[in-house]
Amino acid sequence: MDSNWKGIKEAITSTCHEILGHKKHHHKEWITFAREGNMRELYDITKKLFGNHRKPERPVKSKEGKVITNIEEQRNRWVQNFKELLNRAPLNPINIEAAPMDVPINIGPPTIEEISIVIKQIRSGKAEGPDIIPAEALKAEVAVTARILYILLSKIWNEEQVPTD
Repeated sequence: MDSNWKGIKEAITSTCHEILGHKKHHHKEWITFAREGNMRELYDITKKLFGNHRKPERPVKSKEGKVITNIEEQRNRWVQNFKELLNRAPLNPINIEAAPMDVPINIGPPTIEEISIVIKQIRSGKAEGPDIIPAEALKAEVAVTARILYILLSKIWNEEQVPTD
């Protein structure tokens, strides 16, 4: 099982590196400032990036619309508000019929079609997972990838053993 997975993983990753090259990691200039110990520049760039973020405090108002300044009165108003919101009768009575007991559930291995659908749903441009396979590599040839993964997943399903890597 492990050799199958390692072979597939190696084939995909080596092809990616051969075709696309190694991914260049561009670090931000603030990392350079931090590494060099240039705290003034680090502080300035952090301030530019994030600015002065303070959430403005929104006043608690009474039912009449008057601002409540006393902390205890504010807490009481919140309690009153939630009691009114959460202690209401339902607007429409719930008439949900019970589902039939024998709901058909597919407990077989995933099909090639299901695998293809999942591959297409993978978001591109995100960081690779622990397998170091970029989404773009899997999506480059969905039909081929789905067949390869189908063989691997069927073997995992039948042997009930997951690769360690």
